[in-house]
Amino acid sequence: MTCGTRRGETLGVSISDVDFSAKRIFLHQQVTVNNLKDTGERVVIKDTLKTKKSTRVIYPPDLVFNSVKRRLALIQHNKAALGSEYHDNGLLCCMPNGDPLQPERLTRSFHALLKENGLPQIRFHDLRHSCATILVEKCCSIDDVANLLGHTSTKTTKHYSLQAEKPHVAANVFNDVIASDSQLAKIVPG
Repeated sequence: MTCGTRRGETLGVSISDVDFSAKRIFLHQQVTVNNLKDTGERVVIKDTLKTKKSTRVIYPPDLVFNSVKRRLALIQHNKAALGSEYHDNGLLCCMPNGDPLQPERLTRSFHALLKENGLPQIRFHDLRHSCATILVEKCCSIDDVANLLGHTSTKTTKHYSLQAEKPHVAANVFNDVIASDSQLAKIVPG
């Protein structure tokens, strides 16, 4: 929710795409499913995103980087435990053996988290809309939110955006929103 990424973009983040010192993440690939006539469904890493504007740099809030650090520790543990059985695709969000995570699996986990916390069932993609709405409510411009979301046109974004000159604004907005909302702070890993 704090980054406005699409499901496939989230799953496509490589470990090498995360820059801790600059507190940014480069989005340039996605995980998706190809339905092949002969072999059936196959999870693949595509080196392109939905649109040219979708390739972008995002500046997530601190809680995302805290989660990434924990995830990296788990990946290192899995690599050590599995040895040559680990399939290193370089992905941050992956199966315990390193294979790309099936997008629908993320959706199921998301719905389980909502249910566990007594929250209404929404689509994973609705997090993207929530991100935009919160940013607009906190006075970010439509152009800036369109840039954050990787929209080609502000018409798609309608009334949301994050200032291109101030990409760290979104991180600060979400740090403040999460810190001030006790229910949200409980379920969003920090």
